[in-house]
Amino acid sequence: EPEHLNWYSYVAGKASSWRRYPHVVGVVHTHYVSYAATERACPGPLGLLVHPVVGPFKATMALLMARWMTNGHCHRVVKLSKTLPRVANDQTEVVANVHGVRDAFLKVGSARATTSPFSVQADRAIDNPLAEPSKPRTAGAYFVGKLLWQKGLDHLASLLTFAKKDFGGTLAPFHVVGDGKDRAAIEAWFARADVDAVFHGRRDHADALCRDFRVLVNPSTTEVLCTTVAEALAMGKWVVIARHPSNEFFYD
Repeated sequence: EPEHLNWYSYVAGKASSWRRYPHVVGVVHTHYVSYAATERACPGPLGLLVHPVVGPFKATMALLMARWMTNGHCHRVVKLSKTLPRVANDQTEVVANVHGVRDAFLKVGSARATTSPFSVQADRAIDNPLAEPSKPRTAGAYFVGKLLWQKGLDHLASLLTFAKKDFGGTLAPFHVVGDGKDRAAIEAWFARADVDAVFHGRRDHADALCRDFRVLVNPSTTEVLCTTVAEALAMGKWVVIARHPSNEFFYD
């Protein structure tokens, strides 16, 4: 992450590793400008009052510092999606997805693909606890990630409220996997919206808890490239995502 790691030119009196190489490639993973713009300077009414001034100021400073660092220390800058602002010179900046997922997620998806969708006999013959049975298991829909307002969870609660009305006042519980500094406020928001949600706390996405969820919902539009969406697709799940530049890689 060239926006901030390049500040560490020396560690314990020795030059950082990136300074010893003649060609440095910086990969921009996080939309810090968006986080700076939306994060309040302080909680409570005072934070709400000063945010219209402080928010844009922080975002501008974050972008200026990012451009200073990347142009000063990187020969090539890779942005994972077009949602990011320009942080380097046009000659050095490129948009490309260089991310991947751990083997654990691919193994879950491969195990499910080995099962015949109609043969119970075939299910018994497969000695694999990850394999998908003929009668599909489903624990419903879920979100996994840090519990921050920037992830769009307030918007998700509103969408679930509308969906509940469309289905006649009943909706299966929605599962939220993860933790973060805004968890208590987000739980309260879901409760006020009368959304039946189960908060599981922090878990690895490859954990057994997440394997039976069939639909991942990611409402965020502040991501650069959502790794959890790639992981869910690797596990053979359906995903519901916003139509946004950060998700263009997943459309196909």
